Order: sequence, then C-alpha cells, then structure tokens
Amino acid sequence: MTALLLAVTAVIAYFFGQLPGAVIISRYLFRSDCRRRGGRCNPGYGEFQSRYGVRGVAMLMAFDAAKGLLACLIGGALLSTQDLADIGRIFGAFCCILGHNYPVLQRFMGGKGTFLAGIMAFAVDWRVALCCWGAWVIIMVFTRYLSLACCAAAVLGAIFMWIFQYSGLEGAVALICALAIVLRWRKNLSAMLTGTEPRLSLTRGA
Repeated sequence: MTALLLAVTAVIAYFFGQLPGAVIISRYLFRSDCRRRGGRCNPGYGEFQSRYGVRGVAMLMAFDAAKGLLACLIGGALLSTQDLADIGRIFGAFCCILGHNYPVLQRFMGGKGTFLAGIMAFAVDWRVALCCWGAWVIIMVFTRYLSLACCAAAVLGAIFMWIFQYSGLEGAVALICALAIVLRWRKNLSAMLTGTEPRLSLTRGA
C-alpha cells in the first residue's frame, strides 16, 4: 500500500510541478504568449517581470506557490494513512520540483525550482524554511551571487532537516531535492567559478 501511495503522490506532484504558470498567466490573463515574444519558452521571474510588470510576476509566484503547496499537502495526506506524513510531504516536494525543472509537456525545458522549493519548505517544516530563507538572504547580501545563494540554501535545507532530528531518509530526500536544483544552476555556478557570472545589484543605480 505504501508503494502505491508513493506512486500516486509522484504522479500528482509531478503533474502539478509541470504546470506552466508563465504560459497560463500570460495567455489567459494578459492575452499574449510569453513564448512568442522573443524570449525563452520558460522565462524566469526577472524576465517575466520585465514583460508583464510587478503584477504579472506576483501572479506567477502565487501560481508556483499554490502548485507546490498542493503537491506537498496531498502527498502528506495520502501517506498519513501509513503514518508517513512527513515522507509524503517531502516526496511530494521532490516530485513537484522534478516536474517544474524537467516538464514533459515542455520537452524537459523547465525552471530552476528554487522559489518553489522555498515555499514548499514551509509545508514540510516552518523552522527549516526560515533557516533556508535566512541563509539565502545572508549569502545574497555578502556575495551577491544568486546562483550561490540558491544552491547553498537548497543544500542547507537537508542539513537543517537532520539538525531538527528528521530521519536519515527524510534528510536524504531533501538532499536529492537540493541536487535537482543545483543541476539547474550548474551553468551559473560554472560561470561564477570562472568570474563571468554577474553579481546582482542590491542597491538601485549601483
């Protein structure tokens, strides 16, 4: 029964993850298609904001947050019948990240999943979520490398899971989630190591 529930969770969470929020919002709310405006087929938040403004990116972030939380909550609810609610939520998060980062419907050309993971962390454990977001802010302030901050916060999420006495299996699934995120940032990390990755400006006009 547990294997069946995990399979159901995987299918549902992956489906939610691959829902193309940018395409849906641009097409049905802004009456355009973000894929036909000379940009990438899966624009990030910065690119989406440049096209549709603050309102547009806020909608996209809300959409991603909703699909991530639903994936976690459904996974937790299904596995709670086997007294494995924590595993269900974390596994749901992992499958949702896979769907977001490697969506079948978009030929596996997805996003990076960092914001999605940061939101889903609250569904798993608010303490872990706050620690991850705090680490992200600190690393961003001191390095101004978005790729480094995102990847470090993702990996630290697994460490925080173990610090807060989750099982080795739960921490391992969280680490796999982090690796799925790091793989999407690998080009940026490589550019950072070679000195070609631009630093983000934290002050206007800097």
